[in-house]
Amino acid sequence: PHFIAGIPDPILGEQAVLLIEHAELSDQAAKDIIVLLRKNLDKFEIPRKVIAVKQFVRTENDKLKRRATVQRATSQ
Repeated sequence: PHFIAGIPDPILGEQAVLLIEHAELSDQAAKDIIVLLRKNLDKFEIPRKVIAVKQFVRTENDKLKRRATVQRATSQ
């Protein structure tokens, strides 16, 4: 599972990032993902970075809680 989210950025105000539910992601794997996205997306659609999150935050009904997941990812 994955999703795109905005995280605070001191210069731009907000920055697009790709969050992936994965225990660990090497720097090379993150770069490979960005390269793949560059082949398939327009420049403005490409996230600035890839963040691996061990486990996404979910509701009791197993729906994704995006804001809580972003907060957890950016506080790590």
